[in-house]
Amino acid sequence: MITTFLHWLHFMGFQLGSGWNAMMHGSSGNGFSIFIHGEGVLFFTGFWSILVGLAVITGGVMLFMRYTAGSWVARIAGGAGVICSAMTIITIVTHSLSAGAGLWLFNLASLAALIVSVWSIRAFQ
Repeated sequence: MITTFLHWLHFMGFQLGSGWNAMMHGSSGNGFSIFIHGEGVLFFTGFWSILVGLAVITGGVMLFMRYTAGSWVARIAGGAGVICSAMTIITIVTHSLSAGAGLWLFNLASLAALIVSVWSIRAFQ
């Protein structure tokens, strides 16, 4: 969830915005956006990093309380986070921008949640 507020875009050394800014201002500059789409553009905003973060935390709490379904919650959320961040990074790179630290950390944290959730279910078996 913290990665939402870090910089997601860089262009020529300038930090252009975060996932939060993309979510709150959208493509038209006003209004809430879940994702920004257009001709050749699919950009998942900070809404997804917040949603994935909450789902991973929920799955972790469920695992802590000995509910094995928490592993599936965290696994699905981590997989969704990896897909959303990878698609956003691909969109950014194909439009001659560079992804910022927040977007890369979102990708790595989602991947880590996916891997840890797979390993955690084996601890119960």
